[in-house]
Amino acid sequence: MNKNTPSMSTPPLNSTTPLQTPSQPSALRRFLESPALSNAVLFLFIIAAAQVLTGCEVVWDIFRTGVWAGVILVLLVVFLLLRLFRRR
Repeated sequence: MNKNTPSMSTPPLNSTTPLQTPSQPSALRRFLESPALSNAVLFLFIIAAAQVLTGCEVVWDIFRTGVWAGVILVLLVVFLLLRLFRRR
């Protein structure tokens, strides 16, 4: 028998073949369910999340400042155009 051809003893994998589930839980699941995830780890996670979210708040403040700068610039240009055309 050729080595490249599949043997007839194993059925081909198709949509009707059920997927085999692992007999043991994954390493992540074991870690999350173990006592290793203590209150200290949860505390550090909350601190890290707070740092990330305050970064988003800073970006929001910069965006809001930029919007107001744009509004003031547009009003200044409109004022200068009105003043320029009223003199003529």
